[in-house]
Amino acid sequence: MKGKILLTCAICVHLLWGCSETPYQPEKLITYTHPDSLKVDLVTYIGKRPKTVLQENRHQPEHRPYFANLANEFELIYYYPVDTRHYYYLLRPARNHSGNVNRAVGGWYNLNDSNEISHLVEVFNTHIMPVDDLKTIGLTLFEEMIASGAIELSVERKSIIEWPDDRTFYNDSINEWVYKN
Repeated sequence: MKGKILLTCAICVHLLWGCSETPYQPEKLITYTHPDSLKVDLVTYIGKRPKTVLQENRHQPEHRPYFANLANEFELIYYYPVDTRHYYYLLRPARNHSGNVNRAVGGWYNLNDSNEISHLVEVFNTHIMPVDDLKTIGLTLFEEMIASGAIELSVERKSIIEWPDDRTFYNDSINEWVYKN
């Protein structure tokens, strides 16, 4: 019930702000590369890799066309650089679901001297929801993540945030969500 209240509040905030621009528009803030190129870079970390490609090989140049094609199914909603961290919020396809539903992923990354992603962290993944709902709650989640580097994992949030939870965490050394021991 509290999760529905939180979602309702997020929708009200969105309606009060209308469709006005946010200060987090990727096309206006990304200066070191093209937003589409960044999306492919993020999808290389976040997207489902082909079964024949090992996790440690996904960044090899011969796999870039696969991830570039996959990136067409993702939408980079928010981006914001703070010092050496670059925060992102994007919508991704919901596996094994059809229709107008997706999952949102929020996190941050660092760049190396060649402006390539050197370290990426997924801070949260939402439950599968209608795209409009993910866009509505996204601004609230994104701003919270920028302010604290994390997301509050209260009981109210369980209807919105699927990972992390009490069973999982993001292992940034292998760039995957894993179960706690």
